[in-house]
Amino acid sequence: MKYSHLAQKSANCQRSWWWNERGLGVVELLVTAAIVISIVSLVGPRIKNGIESQRIQGCLATAVAIQAALDQTADKQTVLNSDNAKKLVECRKTVQDIINNNASLASDPRSDDALKKINTLIQQLENCTVTSVAPSTRPAGVNQSVGITATIPIGKPEQGDDVVATVTADTGETATLTRDAGFNFSGNIVLDGTKLTDEKEVKLTLAPSGTTTVSCQATFTWTKPVPPEVRLDDPPSSVKKGQKFTISWQVKNADDGSVSITGIGDSLPLIGSRQLSIEQDTTFTLTAKRGALSASSNPQTVKVQAEMQAGKFSIQFGSGLADQDVTEDEVVVAGSVTPKPPDGTTVTLGVNGEPVLSVPTSNGIFSGRVALKNKVTRGDLRLTSTGLFVFQCGPTSTPIVIDNEKPRNSLGNVITAGIAVPGGSVESNIATQVVYHAAKVTGGSLYWTGSCPGPPETLSSGYVLRGGSSREIGQVPCGSPCGVRTDCTAESHVRVETTVGTLVADGTWRIDIQP
Repeated sequence: MKYSHLAQKSANCQRSWWWNERGLGVVELLVTAAIVISIVSLVGPRIKNGIESQRIQGCLATAVAIQAALDQTADKQTVLNSDNAKKLVECRKTVQDIINNNASLASDPRSDDALKKINTLIQQLENCTVTSVAPSTRPAGVNQSVGITATIPIGKPEQGDDVVATVTADTGETATLTRDAGFNFSGNIVLDGTKLTDEKEVKLTLAPSGTTTVSCQATFTWTKPVPPEVRLDDPPSSVKKGQKFTISWQVKNADDGSVSITGIGDSLPLIGSRQLSIEQDTTFTLTAKRGALSASSNPQTVKVQAEMQAGKFSIQFGSGLADQDVTEDEVVVAGSVTPKPPDGTTVTLGVNGEPVLSVPTSNGIFSGRVALKNKVTRGDLRLTSTGLFVFQCGPTSTPIVIDNEKPRNSLGNVITAGIAVPGGSVESNIATQVVYHAAKVTGGSLYWTGSCPGPPETLSSGYVLRGGSSREIGQVPCGSPCGVRTDCTAESHVRVETTVGTLVADGTWRIDIQP
């Protein structure tokens, strides 16, 4: 019994110890759990950030690799393909999701760099470029098929390779473009010319099917309806039967194959010339077209000259020259031919048996200017040499005379006009007239020098001096210089102008009166 109490006490103590031990275990467990939770809260985000950062770096590496491949090749289509497009689209979504849900990585410059590089490449995939439009212009009012080529890599990358491109004009027409093995599209759109009659820029819009965010534009210009410019050089007005001559022409802004000339042919080049001969009168007209518009030159008629026979023509000079004295070095010779020869028939003019000029006839009339060969010279003229010496004053006077010492017959010029015809000579159809050359007094003056000079005087002018003739052109009043003086000395000076030169006589008339 004495030990039963101790046993009970011992059992109680053991029970108390066990609970004490158990109490200490719970605390330890709680502490351990708290430590584990703390470690997880500290290390877990780092692990997550590391994983997501690696995913961003992987997408950045993908973008860098694709860009490097683009930089190393001229054929961009081999790099900008649907596989790479899908990779870039997935990377853009991955990076964007991480940035949206992870603030620490959103502020990381590497995340922004990766997203920029990915978006730059995707923009290239979505780029649409018109590479050519042909032709670029067309006259209004005419239907026109416009050829277009463009590069539309894949439209939205999400669409992959299944892309169809269409082109639409702002005038309402539309067409589908054909795609090659890559991303090039080509085709034609027919624009309705009836909708446009004036100059206008038509906008052409290209877009891949299934998207409105990817498109590109080109323009095609309708020009004002301008007709071609035509020029037909003047051919000769007449030719002999079978004689060769040349016709030249030039055309601008015309359709190929639309140039024609009556009397020559069709489908002529825009610029050209043609040598030909005709048997009868022929009219040539140049015509060219530009779409529905056309232009024509003025008609040019070339006549075939009538054949002439020897001895059939007579020539008559116009009035006013035959046997006349003329003071010009050249004269106009005019006349007519009967019957009227074809226009352009040549008349040969000659002087003193030498041909000097050929002139054409027009309606039977001819005219030409020829130079005379036999002419008066200054050396042929003389002022009178009769001197006068006065010793006392008086009312006497002495005439001033000018002489043409060259005989008239030596100043004659035989002018001929003749026509050469088949089977004959110029001499068989010839006319002759004689024209004489002469001098003309155009002015003159007299003045005195000395102790008693008289007043100056103007001599007569306008006289024609034919060969072998003399003319009085003034008087020397002998007494006028001295008046009533008992001593006087004076000397005359005469100057005469003519069409062949100036004559001067000094001291021919003198006065010397002594006191």
